[in-house]
Amino acid sequence: MAFSSEGLVRVYIAAPFALRLLVDYMACELESEGHVITYKWFHAELAMQATPENIGSIRVREIAAAERQGVASADALLVLVAPTGGTGVWIEVGIALASRVPVYAMSARGDGPPPYRSIFDSLCEAQVSSLAEFKGHLVQLKDRADL
Repeated sequence: MAFSSEGLVRVYIAAPFALRLLVDYMACELESEGHVITYKWFHAELAMQATPENIGSIRVREIAAAERQGVASADALLVLVAPTGGTGVWIEVGIALASRVPVYAMSARGDGPPPYRSIFDSLCEAQVSSLAEFKGHLVQLKDRADL
């Protein structure tokens, strides 16, 4: 695992489009502790939901490529599991798993570990109950890399 040149943990946060304001808050929390967000898909100028009308557009393709690169270049992926929506989230999880990026799953409601969704849940590094717990895992990742 290659951390950023400053030795900080690079994180990608995957979540349904509808949760982008929560993701923005979480990203600010992580950045305030020195972590790096690899791609801020949730910012207004980048936030675009694919629809049948725009799916083939150059802008949507550029965003998809940037999200793929953001996932692949991360040291950890936090996925917010919601009861509905978030088809792209599972594609991002697949990219992370294929890139050997550790995946941490958390319920989007913040009420404990997420519900079981598929066999691939077993490939998550951990099920976390809160952002604070996820931050603890980031410290452990960094400590392991420093050995």
